[in-house]
Amino acid sequence: MLDGRDKISIRQAMLILLIMAFTPAVRVIPSFTTLKAMQAGWLCGIVGTIPFVFVLIMFGYIYRTYKKRSLMEITVDVLGKYLGYIVIVLFFLWVVLLNGLYLRFYGERLLDSAYPNVDIKTFIIILLILINIVIRSGLSVIARMNEVIIAIIVIMFISLCILMVPEIGIYKLYPLSQNNVIPVLEGSLGVLAIEGYIIIVLVFSDQINNMEKLIKTGLKTVAFMSVTITILLVSTIGTTGCTLASKAPLPFLLAVKEISIYGVLDRLEAFVIATWIISDFVLISIFTYCGLKILSFLFHISEWKQYINIYIIFIYLFSLYISNEVFELQALSDLCFIYVNSFIEVVIPLVIFLTAIIRKKIRLGKNNVS
Repeated sequence: MLDGRDKISIRQAMLILLIMAFTPAVRVIPSFTTLKAMQAGWLCGIVGTIPFVFVLIMFGYIYRTYKKRSLMEITVDVLGKYLGYIVIVLFFLWVVLLNGLYLRFYGERLLDSAYPNVDIKTFIIILLILINIVIRSGLSVIARMNEVIIAIIVIMFISLCILMVPEIGIYKLYPLSQNNVIPVLEGSLGVLAIEGYIIIVLVFSDQINNMEKLIKTGLKTVAFMSVTITILLVSTIGTTGCTLASKAPLPFLLAVKEISIYGVLDRLEAFVIATWIISDFVLISIFTYCGLKILSFLFHISEWKQYINIYIIFIYLFSLYISNEVFELQALSDLCFIYVNSFIEVVIPLVIFLTAIIRKKIRLGKNNVS
């Protein structure tokens, strides 16, 4: 049963989107964009934002009519019962897959970067115990906690990027030519795949106040994301070079290792690992919360908290058996994260938006968007 007090503001919802973007952005975007666009990869942070703005506008029109409805309720109302439920089931499977992937990557990242001799199950179990506790406290608790976490992460990220400035070689970001246009467009899919996580946040849109301000607040959020992703790419490519960035599993961590201030201030990768842990905690918590919320909608479960343990055990087992080794996990992630993410995050809003217009569920007009 949804507690009427378990509400968050549209600003808190967008902060959740920011924290959800941090870990995958640091892990995937530098390597994917440089693999596709080489030294021009730093432009993807700007180009990849453009299609997301259109997705945001479509959702803005939708939520002017469906202010207090969840994404699942809107999908069924617009697409009809049968098609709507098919879309929601596919969406749920995608959320579960990403939930398991991020949980496994959380453990693998700690093994590779800091604790190679520790059993990965230890990291995963500890994290899931904490997630279990937090989810039971409600979405509003997660949102308030995230406000503190996002402030810490932004300060640490900007500080690390500033310290990287002396190590950045501008020549590594050039030359640029018209031949870079198509590669930059391909590399921009990685940015879109992350910014499109707004569709995950909208799973609990019925718990978000002032949804009519989605476009106004969302545009500010996406502008901030575009700037920070560009800073991430410039810092990483400018420090390591595009060739190394495209081949390294964690290029930003490699760039941070290059920081050295007069030989005194170095080995700052511990700060990166710390930000990964706390951002992964929020990221996986939100995916777990959304998985449970979608499941409760599909089976008409009013009190879904009693099923948290079962769902978390399933996600735990799924994360362990999703792949045998890290290379298989990376290959699955590249396919699921970049291409499937981009497809789902654009096609589902587009289908709902166009169907809603055809069926006259929403109306386009200046007064419909805020």
